[in-house]
Amino acid sequence: MARKETLPGADAGDAEPSAPSSRRLYGGRYAAESELGRGGMGHVFRARDLKLGREVAIKVLAPGRHDPRQRERLEQEARAAGSLNHPNILDVHDVGEHEGEPYIVTELLEGETLRTALSRGPLRATDAVRLGLQLADGLAAAHDHGIVHRDLKPENLFITKDGRLKILDFGIARLPTEAGRRLQTETGEVIGTASYMSPEQVRGRRADARSDLFAFGAVLQEMVTGAAPFERGTTLETAHAILEEPPAPVGAQVPAQLASVIARCLCKDPAERFQSARELARELDRSRSAEAAPSAWRKWSTLAALAAIAVGAAVVVAGRERAGSLDRSSIAVLPFANLSSDEENEYFSDGISEELINALSNVEGLRVVARTSAFAFKGKNLGIRQIGEELKVATVLEGSVRREGNRLRVAAQLIGVVDGYHLWSKTYDRELKSVFALEDELARAIVQALEPKLLQGVLVQQGTGSVEAHDLYLKGRYFWNKRTREGITKAQELFQQAIDLDPTYALAHSGLADSYTVFGSWGWARPPDIVGKAKDHARKALELDGALAEAHASLCLISDDFHQDFETGLRECERAIELRPAYASAHQWRSELLAHLGRLPEAAAEAQRAAQLDPTSLIISQLVGVILYYGRDYDRAIEHFLTRTLELDPNFGGARGYLALAYSKSGRHAEALAELDKLDEDPIWVAWRAYVLASSGDRAAAQRLLAKIEERSKREYVQPTTLAAIQMALGNADLAFVWLANGIAELDPLVGELKVDPMWDPLRSDPRFTQLLKRLHLE
Repeated sequence: MARKETLPGADAGDAEPSAPSSRRLYGGRYAAESELGRGGMGHVFRARDLKLGREVAIKVLAPGRHDPRQRERLEQEARAAGSLNHPNILDVHDVGEHEGEPYIVTELLEGETLRTALSRGPLRATDAVRLGLQLADGLAAAHDHGIVHRDLKPENLFITKDGRLKILDFGIARLPTEAGRRLQTETGEVIGTASYMSPEQVRGRRADARSDLFAFGAVLQEMVTGAAPFERGTTLETAHAILEEPPAPVGAQVPAQLASVIARCLCKDPAERFQSARELARELDRSRSAEAAPSAWRKWSTLAALAAIAVGAAVVVAGRERAGSLDRSSIAVLPFANLSSDEENEYFSDGISEELINALSNVEGLRVVARTSAFAFKGKNLGIRQIGEELKVATVLEGSVRREGNRLRVAAQLIGVVDGYHLWSKTYDRELKSVFALEDELARAIVQALEPKLLQGVLVQQGTGSVEAHDLYLKGRYFWNKRTREGITKAQELFQQAIDLDPTYALAHSGLADSYTVFGSWGWARPPDIVGKAKDHARKALELDGALAEAHASLCLISDDFHQDFETGLRECERAIELRPAYASAHQWRSELLAHLGRLPEAAAEAQRAAQLDPTSLIISQLVGVILYYGRDYDRAIEHFLTRTLELDPNFGGARGYLALAYSKSGRHAEALAELDKLDEDPIWVAWRAYVLASSGDRAAAQRLLAKIEERSKREYVQPTTLAAIQMALGNADLAFVWLANGIAELDPLVGELKVDPMWDPLRSDPRFTQLLKRLHLE
């Protein structure tokens, strides 16, 4: 096992950390406690900041070696890193001099350098891409400030215990103002580390941001292959290879798109490389989707592997559009506390929080955690830092709402995750009728505090002129978010009451459309009884507000769940995403629709995006596992359901049901039945139990459950597809096709899965199955 490193910079020697010869107090506040390592520049100590009560690291020049160039380099390192504030760049807290020894105070990192990690062998491509995205984000921040690192290498990249990459040692960086600084290179001076230098650096020419991207490519290739692309036996041979020879091949084990990114970074001519770190990050991000897989059924495993990429990426992602990058413009809005004397006003405080999330999500360039994930921390006594780390954001907004009669008091504070400092706070006293203006003012203040350049236009639109209608809508959303039959029923009533008060309230129409849709798609009502109502309200919402993303997404959901023109559904989802790119549900529904069409690679990528936006959403996590199940990669599906979705909530029935199907298709029928035993008596779970029993050979038990379900169908609605699955498992193909035809006629949502669900594999060779797919426009 590699020795744990806690170095903020400087190459560590092999010596174990030791106590300093005497307990030094630097700057009157930093008490050095133990030596962490030493290198060519000097020593690094663990220290305690007595003023703020935190652990830090101190980098000190070695005694007797304070020539002007080394002092200049230490000072330059402080200037470069100290001018940057980015989660992927080492934080510099302070600089000073103690008894003639210059020193830098930085954050204390725990983990290991990339060099140490690579000493154990190459990284997996997914891990290399994850770290590469973070490195690109850090470089983009430096380049935006005119700083070029010029010495990127595995020794100068640190991986913390929580998987975050930090760029170290800006000691030879090129700063925006070069004139008069002895350390800045003159023409002809070679600076950098040979194996990672760009051709222009080898020639002693001026290095710009593209030189860092060349080094980036060299480091990325070493991550996935274990060797730098130009490294030779001597420095001279290495330099000649950089100038004249092609890079070493990456090998077939590296995905083609990733290999293409590396190759472009390593172009000899800077004009042929990526022209910015942000451009590089975008292309590297695309490489995570992997390459298009063949469509034949015998190659489902390749498709499943693509979905597996989405599984890993959904947990650790990077960049402003990626959850793993903690840039300043990433935020989680926690549910505001209800301080009203009436506890039932919780719906109102929750509603304020949700409307702020929606408003901020419309700001392009701001990454906002979706409601589901932000509200997952409601009622939990967790620190801001822990919440921020789990949600991969740099800032958290928390607050409170007090509503008394027609008066509102809203207090809010924006907090930095890393240090817990308040970045901004304010209390608003308003009349209830001014709630929309208050929300807009609050949202604008947040954007102003985070990224002023992103601020434009009104963020919160006044959806209704009726305070009472808005209040009813917020109550409806409160019950809708409970996602129970009783909750959705109550939401329907409240949305309808809001519409009765204001028939022009588009959001209420969209909410009512979704309530009807859920009732039909979850088997609580016959779809033909509710589809028309759902469509009418979704279309009415768009008639009132054609730019309402929620209404476009409502039509997408209706199209998919009730197989009402899949292509139209896709267009509606795409329009919703265009209007509101951070709308996680729209990405989720588009993913489901793509999966049902058999376009699994695209579905996996869309599920990945949804998971990035809403990392603790149970239904989105379940979707990632279902795509693996559709792809016949049952082992990965089982692992995902067990270690991801059900770890979030062991009582989440959907994931447990699909886990049972994955077990059954793997031949592990006893485990499948054990999972189904944990579920309630909902007809679909009973039907799936009968299906598993029949598949395992226990026909008598399956027949008994079939009779039970048939009896229930005389008293309540039972989705025809569930009966078709049991008849198929019992070998009664003719009856199975009868029930599937009924399912199509009754708009049974489960029919939409026929093209991809492995459950139906025994019927695929029958011409009648092809005819069913054609009726659904899936063939």
